[in-house]
Amino acid sequence: FESKSSLDSLEFLDLSFNKIKIIKNYYFKSNPRLDTLLLNNNRILNIDSDSFKNLFILDLSFNQLKFLLKSLNNSNLNKIFFNNNQIEELEFTSNAYLRECDLSFNRLTRIPLS
Repeated sequence: FESKSSLDSLEFLDLSFNKIKIIKNYYFKSNPRLDTLLLNNNRILNIDSDSFKNLFILDLSFNQLKFLLKSLNNSNLNKIFFNNNQIEELEFTSNAYLRECDLSFNRLTRIPLS
């Protein structure tokens, strides 16, 4: 998967039920209005830092993530869905915009709240 074209007015993108494995930080840079991204039910193992700066809603449920990047917290994300992954550990810092976060059905043994 690689973003080849610029769709400046795109606000919602559903890439669910594909075979995406990696998210690079430049994939969605050409879509400044994109605020909702659905990537659930893929095979995502790795996410580059700063991949989702402008998003409000991000769904990465039902993938193969093992950890969450601290950089995901430094964003405008309002709702994030990481349920049904393999997340064992997360670095969670405050995000003034975050209203909903689903981490169910992972492998967490502790939650560091700061």
